[in-house]
Amino acid sequence: NIQEDKQFVEEIVSALPLEEKDIVIRQAGSVRSGIEEYCDEVKANLLVVSARHRGFLEELIISPSIAKKQRKALI
Repeated sequence: NIQEDKQFVEEIVSALPLEEKDIVIRQAGSVRSGIEEYCDEVKANLLVVSARHRGFLEELIISPSIAKKQRKALI
């Protein structure tokens, strides 16, 4: 953790119609496994993810090697 979670929670709450109690923070072996475990736990049928920067999702959720191959294919 480079930055405190509180900073991100405050930013999210200020930008969206959410309360702090609506935000879940978990520890996991990876971002992907943490998301999958949480979705299984709450029996989610749909997951919507958004990022300001396209590279964020590629680096954290998709395998870096897959993201690299996709970037090369686009060039």
